Amino acid sequence: MRKKLVAGNWKMHGSRKMADGLVREIVEGLEDGVDVLVIPPMIYLADLVHKYGDRGLGFGAQTISEHPEQGAFTGEISGSMVRDVGAKWTLVGHSERRQYYHETDALLSKKFRTACDAGRGSSRTSTSIPASAARIAEEPCSEVGANATISSSGAASASPRSEPRR
Repeated sequence: MRKKLVAGNWKMHGSRKMADGLVREIVEGLEDGVDVLVIPPMIYLADLVHKYGDRGLGFGAQTISEHPEQGAFTGEISGSMVRDVGAKWTLVGHSERRQYYHETDALLSKKFRTACDAGRGSSRTSTSIPASAARIAEEPCSEVGANATISSSGAASASPRSEPRR
């Protein structure tokens, strides 16, 4: 049976001190049978991977550029940069990026391809899966764009639908 995956996207919250403390608590509470993925703001990602990367957690970036190579794209994060800091996951198509940054299906397709080519897969909403087992995960409709953290009862009622990578 496949392990369950629990992913936490921090959005644009926290500080270096908060990030370290939270990941330390997560590591102390890890349980067998569940993979845990931490998706902090990019500015904290390298430090957290360096300190906790060998402690049983997965780490991911909150977004990835659609540009497959590095270049003159101010503020963008390439797949090779994400990989270079030791992260193996990325989000693609999160509802907030679609809403606030107007990311279209065409752009998400490019980002998804870039993520897969960089050695990682992606999801359309709230989590990502390594390229070898990419899945499309969906947030409950009631939570998309809600600008709030999903409740445990909301998460429990979410559809477990996933689709294999094509």
